[in-house]
Amino acid sequence: MTNADYVTPITFGSIINQAFLSLKQQYQLILSVLLSFLSTNVLYLVVNCPTSANIWSTLKHVLTSPSNSQIMQLHGSIQDLYQGNDIVTIYLQKDKGLFDELVATGQSISLVDFNLYVF
Repeated sequence: MTNADYVTPITFGSIINQAFLSLKQQYQLILSVLLSFLSTNVLYLVVNCPTSANIWSTLKHVLTSPSNSQIMQLHGSIQDLYQGNDIVTIYLQKDKGLFDELVATGQSISLVDFNLYVF
């Protein structure tokens, strides 16, 4: 089913509304474009989605939900980060970037812990 399958044409006798046909074609094109841009890695997630809106909401839900392994990897990256030959500002930017990614997952570390990792 596509978005257009949920829309019924307005008919006047045996004449179908051309606006409906145009809308149905647009829905089908949007759905087709969305599906064509998806890789096989995520295509299986949306195979049964009847509308483009369902595809968007499914992808948003699945791809924005942080996994525990992702959160643990970010914690580990923060702990493993070292200055090396980087100047202080570059080092702090890297650490802040990792901290911001962690916050974006819905997790965070306290400022005290962050300072312990960094300094």
